[in-house]
Amino acid sequence: MSSFDVVDPMKLAGQLIDGTLEESSTGMQLASASLSAPFSSWLPGVAFGAGAGAAVSMFAYGSGSVDPEGVVGRPPGKAGALDQLVLPPPLAPEKRVYLSYRLDVNASASAGGGLGFLGAAGQVERRVRLSDYRAHPPTQLVRDAVLADLFQLRSILKTDEVKAILPGDALALSTTGRIAATLQLSWSDLLPGVIGRLAALLPGAEHLLAVETSLGASLHADASLQDDLVLVISRPEAGRLRVSVLRAETCAAGAGGALSASVSFDASSPVEAVLGALCGRPLAWIDETVARVVQGVPLDDYTRGALKFVLDRIGLEGGEADPAGLLERWGTIKEMLRDQLRELVTVRIGAGLTYDFQRTEQKQALFQAIYPDAEALAQHGALLGGDLGSLLRALSAAGRAPEIYLRQQSIERRHAWGFSLGLLVTSASSTDEDRLRFVTTTREDGQKRLAALGARSYRGDLLGATAEWNAELRAEMPGFSAAPKAGDFQYGLHLLIRRQDGGPGAGALAQLVDDAVVWGAVSENDRTSVLEQVTAKARAGGEVDARVELTLSDQALRAVLPAAIAAAADRPLLARALARAMPWYGWRVRQNADVRAAAYAPLWEGVLRDGRWAPKAAAIAAQGALARHPLASDIAASEGQWPTPGLLTFASLVNAYPTAAATSLQMVEGLAALARTIDSVMPADAIDAAFQKLKGGWGQSFLLKAFGALVVALAAQRGATKLVDRTFTVSFPDADAMLAFTTSSK
Repeated sequence: MSSFDVVDPMKLAGQLIDGTLEESSTGMQLASASLSAPFSSWLPGVAFGAGAGAAVSMFAYGSGSVDPEGVVGRPPGKAGALDQLVLPPPLAPEKRVYLSYRLDVNASASAGGGLGFLGAAGQVERRVRLSDYRAHPPTQLVRDAVLADLFQLRSILKTDEVKAILPGDALALSTTGRIAATLQLSWSDLLPGVIGRLAALLPGAEHLLAVETSLGASLHADASLQDDLVLVISRPEAGRLRVSVLRAETCAAGAGGALSASVSFDASSPVEAVLGALCGRPLAWIDETVARVVQGVPLDDYTRGALKFVLDRIGLEGGEADPAGLLERWGTIKEMLRDQLRELVTVRIGAGLTYDFQRTEQKQALFQAIYPDAEALAQHGALLGGDLGSLLRALSAAGRAPEIYLRQQSIERRHAWGFSLGLLVTSASSTDEDRLRFVTTTREDGQKRLAALGARSYRGDLLGATAEWNAELRAEMPGFSAAPKAGDFQYGLHLLIRRQDGGPGAGALAQLVDDAVVWGAVSENDRTSVLEQVTAKARAGGEVDARVELTLSDQALRAVLPAAIAAAADRPLLARALARAMPWYGWRVRQNADVRAAAYAPLWEGVLRDGRWAPKAAAIAAQGALARHPLASDIAASEGQWPTPGLLTFASLVNAYPTAAATSLQMVEGLAALARTIDSVMPADAIDAAFQKLKGGWGQSFLLKAFGALVVALAAQRGATKLVDRTFTVSFPDADAMLAFTTSSK
């Protein structure tokens, strides 16, 4: 017996109302029947039992009705700024009505079924729904349409019935399943989220980490996720089948985004370069030098000093004076660092998958691709097994790409920002989200899990140069709750400043490095050496793409935010952040961020106190104050001029940002509001109140830069600087090279 045979079609048809499909296409159940006969799934290790209450039911979906499986529906409107990857449902009820025939049954899946939509480890019972979607003209009578379908119902489990799908129709399978994915990720996306954590492993004083790698260096990761999923096979046109994997409307208890990942480093992966940057010297040099010490070979003063620097840096102080066992201790440290790198990369991938997955709306696609019939039928087993990696490899071998893969759009892949893996990115145009966008996952028992992202970003192009900045506040629940409150969430904050230039001059390169110094990714002591490395690479010509990023995890935010409550009334701290964020320039007082902060902070404190200064008054005040500063007296007259072009002088910045005082104070109040919300029993929408205050300054590069400087200062007050990831990455696409920098903290 087929898995979709109906024993007495006429008895089922007798329940139908009279009238046309158009009159009954409201999504309401038209009829149902119980089945008592067992049937086969034709899948190894999987058996169906109809005795536990299997049932066939019929639904009609036309214009305006909603299919809970997400198979039938209207195309989405214009994608919002936070989601560029939403694809339309597989079937659209335009000038047609869909009859959906559903078979709900319990399936017994044994270990032999493997990992997939029906397989599991051990013997489990699982709710399974098989659906057959048939398109009909809206004017057709209900009874005629149903009788035409009931004698030839199809199942997605059988290859020959998949082959028989007509254009505009679809078959679906809905159940709690596990899908396996293979990800190929660029190290240029991963390094910013990893080297900051590695730097935190270094003891003692501040240390610069500098990694150079190829932009093409990649890493493979195997990942899997478990949730209630819907597998859909539809036919958009003759000879072609579309395969879609969707998130189901609800998830079962115990499911809902259980994720895992494993990593295998490619030969091209810059593992040795990363570990060498962590240690301060190439690993091969350390291996050779340690071996010489153990063998009693004398070292010259320079080599001895360099080895001492390395050993002190990695926690083996005095090791050069105690050769016994040094080789073994170094080997242990080296493997520990290698394991830490692998663990951090794996955690980064798992966290990125979770972040992207939890922000996928239920009913939206995780995978979607179009195949010629022969290819789709050949991949039928992989489809039912949930092996997305196999599907992707088959597409690649055929020279094609999926329409969507784990929310990564094939036609446009951009750098990963923030907490994602490049599988979901925010818009690169000017955007302003007025509220956090919450995505809700609902369990069968009604409990909910919320994930939210509030972001603001901007991009501007001028004469071949591009400036882009982005800020994200994330909030996500790790578990489910009947009444979600703010204290149930884990939080994160990510800030980004990105500059691209087709052929930057010396001043532009100095500004790139200064951005990194302001946020502490590069210390003042290392400014010159980092600028030299960047300049040497840029001399080859071509585009330079620089990004400075600052990321606070949930742990970091909880450590730092208490300082924000006191900072709300601390104008000198905010004034110093504003002064530190002023643009780099060749003047002595502007070349060093610390000097700049000390010289200009009193001026910004006056602006904060008074709320707003007229540009002419700002110029007069700047000339008077800087004339008394030992490093600024030479430019006091220049600062006293008004009007002046550009954003060089203090007065020009005051003129360009007339609401800087109010907006800056509001951002600090936003941090304080988040501090009071983060561990509270306030409802989840209280998070939005903090976001509304924070986002005010995130649309202006100068104020966002100052905000990042303030966050770093607050972390220093709380002794939590090690928890704040700050990275500076510079890509040279024409040279296929990337430099990545971060600074360990005391």
